[in-house]
Amino acid sequence: MTFATTFSPKLWFRLTVISLICVIAAFLVHEICSLDIWWQVTIGRDILSTFSIPDQDHFSRAGFGRPYHDSHWLFQVALGSVDYVAGMVGVQALMVAIWSVALASCWKSMGKARYSLRGVFLVFLVTMASVERFLPRPEIVTFVMIALFYWRLRKGAFDLWLERLLFFFLQVIWANCHGLFVIGPFLVGCYWVSELYKYIKGDKSYFSSVSVLLALVILATFITPFGLDGWKYAFLLFQEAGSGANEILKSVNELSPTFGIAARHSPAFWSFVILMILCAISIVQSVFLRNLSLPRTIIILALFAAALSGRRNIVLFALVAGPFIAEQFKPLKQLAPRWHNLTAVICVAMMWCMAWWGFSGRYYTHMQIPARFGIGVTPSFFPHGLVGYLDTHQITGQVFNSNVAGGFFLYHHYPDRLPLTDGRWEIYDLQELSTIRQAPKQPNAWSWVIDKYDIQALLLLHASPEADALLPKLPTNPQWRLVYLDKAASLWLRNDLVSEDQTLDLNKVVFTIPNVSRIDDALILERFFRSIGMTNARVENLKRALQFESSHPLVLLRLGKAQLEQRDYSGAEESFSKLLLVDPDNIEALNELAFLAYQRNEYSAARKYIDRILVVDPNNLDALNNLKIMKVN
Repeated sequence: MTFATTFSPKLWFRLTVISLICVIAAFLVHEICSLDIWWQVTIGRDILSTFSIPDQDHFSRAGFGRPYHDSHWLFQVALGSVDYVAGMVGVQALMVAIWSVALASCWKSMGKARYSLRGVFLVFLVTMASVERFLPRPEIVTFVMIALFYWRLRKGAFDLWLERLLFFFLQVIWANCHGLFVIGPFLVGCYWVSELYKYIKGDKSYFSSVSVLLALVILATFITPFGLDGWKYAFLLFQEAGSGANEILKSVNELSPTFGIAARHSPAFWSFVILMILCAISIVQSVFLRNLSLPRTIIILALFAAALSGRRNIVLFALVAGPFIAEQFKPLKQLAPRWHNLTAVICVAMMWCMAWWGFSGRYYTHMQIPARFGIGVTPSFFPHGLVGYLDTHQITGQVFNSNVAGGFFLYHHYPDRLPLTDGRWEIYDLQELSTIRQAPKQPNAWSWVIDKYDIQALLLLHASPEADALLPKLPTNPQWRLVYLDKAASLWLRNDLVSEDQTLDLNKVVFTIPNVSRIDDALILERFFRSIGMTNARVENLKRALQFESSHPLVLLRLGKAQLEQRDYSGAEESFSKLLLVDPDNIEALNELAFLAYQRNEYSAARKYIDRILVVDPNNLDALNNLKIMKVN
């Protein structure tokens, strides 16, 4: 008798449910690192204090006075309320609660399958496909509503007025929380089309009942402060993703291609692929068995098309794919009892591995997300100490800020001080926004921005494109002086506004930056040192990073390159060699080790490294050229 067979199926089911709950907790309960949450909460607090929904922007300098369609106002009010009670911990709790309802509704939609191993496994896949969107943002209202609508529509209680009123109430909330509320009428409309088809054929149908339901749901979409404009704004949101998006939106990571290189590094992508394959098998099989659900198939195909428009839309498909597969995929139902215990062992092991990945923080370092399992706001990435500095030194002039820092700045200083921009792309004039974004790289545009907005200070998050462009030039620019530096950001004041005792000496402060307590902090600081051109500080900081994680591939790669700049060839070789132990096919490390061996006239060793590169990438031009050089010599 094996270990697996000593457990009854019921016990295995309970164990898989416990494992699933641990996986959900490992990824759902994490420190807040969302950039948008800050301005969302601030606008919610403003609505609560003024009892009015803004129709013109008064939250950023570049958008001040421009029309603002605040389709998220009700969600922002909820955020502002929980923030007032419990700060960002309350905001986090609200997000966890909404996502819990979404996943529970997805599980409920699976019917009897939810009490089986396959149901638990499918919820696991849905969870992993959604991990990138476990964020306190208005879109989670769309996610929970999709799950709720799909569940209630599948029940088919269209004749009950209580059920109809539930849909109406949910749709009103949805229409006032997120611009993709139009998905609600679409979901009901799929059932209306199916019932219309049955009615025309003369089969038994609920056409009149579903027609009433559809009318109520459409009516609910107009119970907003915006009326028809809400539908126009929804169309604008659909244009934000895919090939039709403008260039600024295409540069946003979450709007990157669903099958792009960046997406393929995430477990969300591979879970999405598995769900996609299982859905395709389910549809093909159901067509042959003639038991395909027409309305749910339309929903699946439509939301799959939406998922292809951008990485963040994967969740739209995942939340309905799980229940659809549970209903339609019969082979899984037939095979599970035969191999139940072995399947359970594999599922439990897989889920605990993923839970460990989340609880340990390795998922977040892998994805380069400055957060961990825990409550509250991440101590990394945001310049928490800057808030007190600005107040203490009474710096009130206009700040040019990294766009990703705009919401944080607004949250702490509204209404006394406004950021230049804060990430709400749709409120700005796109041409002017493009100029502002390009200004750090273009002298003429930079002068225009400085003069137009009377910029008196620069707030640069180390991990931002604005910092990458400006920091190499600022230390030698007499117009600006460094007055504040922490592990997340630097603040520079205009020369005529700062006294000598406020100016910081970079050489003296770089090693006294407080609270560098994990690898995220060191990696963010590394970008500052690299941009500023301080190689020695960069090397020491990266060595400090290895104290938190001794074999982190990115740290070892950057350390090796920095050591090359120092001409510390033995140190660089040691770093690249350690990197190959954890990433044997790293082409950059192999190339640098080949170069170092060649410099020592060790041609045989250099040739071996080049051969390893060509095994990984036979068409690597650098390796092929280096091979020709070696043959000549």
